[in-house]
Amino acid sequence: MSATDDQLIGFLVDVSSGLGDVGAAPDIVGPLAWAFAEGGWQDNAATYNPLNTTQPAAAARSINAVGVKAYVSLTQGVAATVATLKNGLYSPVLGAWAGGDPDALAVAVGASKWGTSAAGIKACIPRARAAVAAWGGTLTPPAAPVPPGPPAPSQPTPSAPGGPDVQMPTLSPGATGEAVKTAQSVLNGKAGAGLTVDGSFGAATEAAVRAWQQFFGLTVDGVIGPNTWTALLLL
Repeated sequence: MSATDDQLIGFLVDVSSGLGDVGAAPDIVGPLAWAFAEGGWQDNAATYNPLNTTQPAAAARSINAVGVKAYVSLTQGVAATVATLKNGLYSPVLGAWAGGDPDALAVAVGASKWGTSAAGIKACIPRARAAVAAWGGTLTPPAAPVPPGPPAPSQPTPSAPGGPDVQMPTLSPGATGEAVKTAQSVLNGKAGAGLTVDGSFGAATEAAVRAWQQFFGLTVDGVIGPNTWTALLLL
């Protein structure tokens, strides 16, 4: 399944969100040029993996001897890419990604352990600019106007799967415990996130939460509050 340029852009917007960079679509030019240079998901069998990461995930398979993965879902691929970029080895790459300068990102990637040459990425920048211009999207599309109406009833805090008397807490990155395990299990079951159910709210879990929030039109903040719990447990 070869991805279109629009699919790559959508994927990279989700990754950008998972990294905490919520800029508009033009900031994706550099990452898209990087993806074009890598050829992941377009020129090889690395589904949902445009940057050819080797991050393990449930049911993901290696497509070559290096260990580049083919992921089973968009959410899983985004989470794996975010987890790789946040593993502590790519701080200059993260800074350049957030800065929105395609040339700076190319230099940072070229100097990193990733293995993609700066020259190769820079050669793909014109194609990436054209693709983003043709796409014309933004990270958060403007909401359609809603006619006035009666106020909606307040949303109760969702209960835990075990019973109505146990209310689910608000969870932020860094949280630990059984509620985090519940969220990870639901994300695995409903979104194919491929998370390790360890009760630790790390980068991969945050990326999966952000992707889930974006899918349901919620505030994309990586925090599991009442609305996100509702989307996880009741939808």
